[in-house]
Amino acid sequence: MGTLNMNSMAKEGRSGSCDAEEEVAAGLQAYFDKSLLALLLYRQERGQAAALLSDGRLPSSVYGVEHLARLLSKLAEIMPLSQLSDDQLACVATMVQDVMAWLVEGASSLFLTQDQYLAADPSLVA
Repeated sequence: MGTLNMNSMAKEGRSGSCDAEEEVAAGLQAYFDKSLLALLLYRQERGQAAALLSDGRLPSSVYGVEHLARLLSKLAEIMPLSQLSDDQLACVATMVQDVMAWLVEGASSLFLTQDQYLAADPSLVA
């Protein structure tokens, strides 16, 4: 898929039940950018990420839905630590459900297929 745009993803999968969708989308994208290296990459992916992002690009301009799915899978353990109100948490949960439904619905065109992946350098896999 290429780069992430949480706002357009939310609009495509939208249930329309959250008034702050744009704010939530911006927050998820900011969290993705801040957490990629620490939470979302495997050890062997971090060097490549450092090289890709060394020119100041944001992770969301380089990484796609595979890494977004990693973030969404971690939100359940992260959200209780946030300082969001119950209404804000409900909004985030609704939007995440919408984005997940959109990812499932469009999986064949959004995610890379096995033959599109490059073989990892053997030194990185060990």
